[in-house]
Amino acid sequence: MKARDLRMIGVALGGLALVVTARGGEQARDEAVTVEDARTGSDEPAGLASGLGELAGDQSIRLLDFSEIDQSGSTCREGVQGDVPQTVQVSNGTSGLLDAERFARLLVDSNVVYGDLDGDGIDEAIVHTICAYGANGTAATVEVWSLANGTPKQIAKIGEPPLPVTGGFPGAVQSISVDGDELVVDWSSYSAEAAHCCPNLKTTMHYALEGRELRAVGAPVTTPAS
Repeated sequence: MKARDLRMIGVALGGLALVVTARGGEQARDEAVTVEDARTGSDEPAGLASGLGELAGDQSIRLLDFSEIDQSGSTCREGVQGDVPQTVQVSNGTSGLLDAERFARLLVDSNVVYGDLDGDGIDEAIVHTICAYGANGTAATVEVWSLANGTPKQIAKIGEPPLPVTGGFPGAVQSISVDGDELVVDWSSYSAEAAHCCPNLKTTMHYALEGRELRAVGAPVTTPAS
């Protein structure tokens, strides 16, 4: 086994004690393995070091640092005029400028949530990204990631709800959690009297993971913002 693999397995065993009792819907721990650190070789795909997934079991996805994992260019399609890159490089939770005129940039929320959405006994990671552009434009995406042969892979995603659901203005993610096998997202929303600057309501939506699609289940529930 390579020296790097031995080092990574040591990191995993030390870190696993912090996460092995954590279950669905909990936030990420502070220390995580980056994809770059977990490469098994220069010609191999980014992912966990050889043997690390087996040691960590269904918790292995918790060892990844999603603030260092590259994103699909389509995640910031709304903020970029013209063609978007196929892959957006991310470091420290942010990309470089994707559109210099619109100041478009992709941001990755460090608060990753975990839960078993497909019922296979293995946790998925739920990652919130924001495409920021222009003076105050934003577009939120909530993504589900899994591990495929030790490599992180986005398997499903949702964007903001339709405007009628959020009261005529785009909703922003207030919180993300997992309830059983359902993803729960609280979106900011607006009453008829609220200005664009000041959402005064919260709309809660539940989503079920069906194959590679997150499908809204049940009716949205809107309550006053806390």
